Amino acid sequence: MTIGFTVDPEVMEYFGHKAISTNTTAIMELVKNSRDANATKIHIQFIGVGTKNPMIKIEDNGDGMNLNDIKNKWMVIGTKSRRVDKKTRSGKAVWGEMGIGRFACSKLGKHLKMITVKKNQKDQIDMAFDWTKFKNTKEKSAEDVMFSDPIITRPNPTPQHGVTLEIYELNSKWTASDINDLKDDVGVMLADESDGNLSVVIGKDDATKSFAKLRDHVLDNAPYKLRAKFDGQNLTVNIFNFWGSKKWEPQDVHGYYEKSKTGPFEFEVWNFPRGQGKKPETYQEKYYEGRIGRERLEKFIKKNYNVMLYRDGIWFKPYGNTYDWLGLDTDRVQSSRKLGTKNFYGILRVTKEKNPEIKQTSNRESIMRNEAFEELEKMTRDILDILAKKIYEWTKEEKIKDAKAAGGSGDLEEDRSQMLTNLKNLIRTIPKTKDKQYAIKILDSVTKNVKEQVGKMEESIVDKEILDEGVNNVAMIGIAASHMSREVGTSLTNNMETVREAEGIMNSVDRAKPIPDEVWERSEEMVESLAMNQQKMKYFMQFVGTLGRHVADAHGKNYKPHQVLIWDCVDTVQDGLEQYTKNTDITIERFVTAGPSNLKVKINRIDIECILTMLCLNSIESLKRVKENRKKKITIEIGHSNHNLFINVTDNGIGIPERKRKKIFDPFEFGHDVKNDDAHGHGLGLYFVKEVISQNYPDGKIDAAYPAHGVKMQIVLPNVKRVAS
Repeated sequence: MTIGFTVDPEVMEYFGHKAISTNTTAIMELVKNSRDANATKIHIQFIGVGTKNPMIKIEDNGDGMNLNDIKNKWMVIGTKSRRVDKKTRSGKAVWGEMGIGRFACSKLGKHLKMITVKKNQKDQIDMAFDWTKFKNTKEKSAEDVMFSDPIITRPNPTPQHGVTLEIYELNSKWTASDINDLKDDVGVMLADESDGNLSVVIGKDDATKSFAKLRDHVLDNAPYKLRAKFDGQNLTVNIFNFWGSKKWEPQDVHGYYEKSKTGPFEFEVWNFPRGQGKKPETYQEKYYEGRIGRERLEKFIKKNYNVMLYRDGIWFKPYGNTYDWLGLDTDRVQSSRKLGTKNFYGILRVTKEKNPEIKQTSNRESIMRNEAFEELEKMTRDILDILAKKIYEWTKEEKIKDAKAAGGSGDLEEDRSQMLTNLKNLIRTIPKTKDKQYAIKILDSVTKNVKEQVGKMEESIVDKEILDEGVNNVAMIGIAASHMSREVGTSLTNNMETVREAEGIMNSVDRAKPIPDEVWERSEEMVESLAMNQQKMKYFMQFVGTLGRHVADAHGKNYKPHQVLIWDCVDTVQDGLEQYTKNTDITIERFVTAGPSNLKVKINRIDIECILTMLCLNSIESLKRVKENRKKKITIEIGHSNHNLFINVTDNGIGIPERKRKKIFDPFEFGHDVKNDDAHGHGLGLYFVKEVISQNYPDGKIDAAYPAHGVKMQIVLPNVKRVAS
């Protein structure tokens, strides 16, 4: 007696609904079948989308099938035809492997009508499939589930050959957005096949050709390029720098690969270094605008990044884009000199013939982990490290050139040390008063804090070079002027806020899982923010000059208050804020609440300008985030009575949450939740205002009131004498 296996009918549902997890994968399985049948054109149509009875129609001009093919191939589960016929007629490796791709039809819909004509034959065969039969049957074996006999029509009404699949009672609701996403996915899937003769048209758009045209134009103009080739024993790497030698240069490869289990492969990488803050005036952005078009570049790199693994010309989804299969982003957290997934676009090409051990899992959604695949991962990371090292060297050379052009020595560490020394010398010119002691105290304490923060940032977020030079440079200048100028303080405090948010992000990430795409998108935004702060250095330097003049004035007058026309101070502040309010609908109004309109008092002018600038910048940031359609304004009210100077700065912005209000004057405390993209405020601005008041006006006060919209900051400076106008 012998016993054999039988297959339960519901196993067939597994092949369609569970083994194929997404609609895109299902569509691609059917595209694979058509291409393996020597089709050169595949037309996918979504008919009646938005109606009660939508349909998916997939037509190809492949070899088609006759009755014998249907019985012995189509109706045979796990047919070995593709394992026997390993090449298409054009000599390319077939894409199908397991002989179950036809069950993708059941993933897409409950009913299928197949129309096929064999090449060089006249018979048209129509056949219907009801996939629900496998679920709603009393039969004990899948082989006992029968379908109606094929209908043979003679002669073929058209001279065309191939297969047409009409899928009804769809399992998913397709929208216009879904169809557009499918076009993008198919374009990416077949990107490495786009130079062949295969055309996949979805609706009226050729998904393969339109993507290929964009991709080729962008990649041809990449400033940095890498080509690597592994022949099974030896690895060669060449790198091209358009902004450097403009020729392919061989690289030293340090690695032993002669006994590798991985077969031959090819690897290409394209890198697009951006200008600071993506400012149009930088030479990088000018290059992209002239060669590619910045909008076109953004469109491409938004969806195409990371190492894309292609096997025999088709993307091995999901290896690439959002899936960090090489752990690059995790490595970049540990060392910012490495490349993260969004720093480049790469294509890694393997073949089934030369890499037979690199295999799909049964669900077609991943690769079996084995020694061959793990060695492929390692070699790919090694190659990327070679490119990252070269990019670091080129970037460092550019920064040294920039430093020398700005009058520095070219030694970045030396330039930073000299900057700090200069600032300390500047502070020493202040007479030996509590003000000098206060300035030195601020310099020492904030410098220490910044250095600690920079150390943490280097370990936790994206770009060490920007952090080292951007934050340190901005901080070193900002520290000396921060208690006098909100302009400078803003850059420092913006970076501190970014640090705190970055630390929160990294503490919340589960490093055992792929890092979510939105986390890295936010990380890029934070790096851009730091770079933009660095870009403001020229503007900050003007304030350092102003600081020097005020120090000299203070020294000449023994740091005594002098006569100041209040509206002159306000004018200076408004002029400085113009770069923040232009191209917005924010207005600044000003009133005198008590005293003459041309109010003149005896005070240190820099104190008034510092207070007004810091408070107004807070208000501007708040108003920029107002979503309601209302007039956005800042009101400055100044008055004088009984030797007291009153300053009120009111805005109708988004305000400060009640739970945050008690700590808004504390250092490094925020007036909002750092995860709230619509929030505003910085960790030091109001602290600086409070310190200016407490150090120079011991009996002075600052309080906050909260109208229906926004915040009202109320300041009282005592013992300020009014001067007759």
